[in-house]
Amino acid sequence: MKQFIIAIGLLIGLLAGSIASAETNENENSLLWKIEGNGIQTSYLYGTFHLIPESEFHLSEAVKNAFKTSNQIIMELDMDNPQVQMGIMQHMGMKEGNSLKSMLKETTYVKLDSILKATMGMGMAAFDKVKPFMVASMLIPTIIEGKIASYEGTFIQMAKEQEKEILGLETVADQMSIFDKIPYEQQAEELAEMVDDKEKAIAIFNQMIDLYKAQDMNGLYNLFMKYYETEEEVDLMLNNRNANWIEPITELTTNKSSFIAVGAGHLGGDKGVVQLLKNKGFKVTPVN
Repeated sequence: MKQFIIAIGLLIGLLAGSIASAETNENENSLLWKIEGNGIQTSYLYGTFHLIPESEFHLSEAVKNAFKTSNQIIMELDMDNPQVQMGIMQHMGMKEGNSLKSMLKETTYVKLDSILKATMGMGMAAFDKVKPFMVASMLIPTIIEGKIASYEGTFIQMAKEQEKEILGLETVADQMSIFDKIPYEQQAEELAEMVDDKEKAIAIFNQMIDLYKAQDMNGLYNLFMKYYETEEEVDLMLNNRNANWIEPITELTTNKSSFIAVGAGHLGGDKGVVQLLKNKGFKVTPVN
């Protein structure tokens, strides 16, 4: 089920805290953080969960005010940019002529084909050469009951209404290249588990929602530690990206107050964004 966790992690904005630290100060459990000092304009950092049941979606007044008082919005990717959308399409495919048909059992392949036809309007004929993790991401809406809400989508709409510029911390190529470093066969095996054990995927997703609502970063860490087996995996999926974001965050907030929205789990741990900003001399405090 790690493929499901990975799809959740990269594509819907929730990753576990750093493998380097299993301890989290309960008093600092928060999704919203204020960043000050060190020559920047006062800014805010918020942890998102991209796709969530509409019934569970909530934006506090503190978040709305932080967004309103910021001059610009910074996200992992500038998803409002058509070129970013095109870039995703261009990087979806596997390299070297690989195909899912050659990696999946026929029964799983047929089942996946049926699911995609029902949800996407197109079957495996259209997605056979797509990276398995991308196909896994397409299945996420099938495990969410009722209407779906999106924090990133909401922030994009709010930015348009308030005429705020949206900027990205990384490129599509940066994100998508991660999944050329994980063997496609491994991705396909985990995709198959997601297809063949939907009830387990639903149970994990609901547990993640509960932890997110409770702002329980330590709980998220413990959940994800069941699936990330090595420090190298966590570095690839999480820690390296966190470290790469600090310089652009510093530069972008120097002249403009910013509302920074990234996956919630990027915030926690010794190698999380909150601690890395503190290490750089910023004052970072939770807003509860």
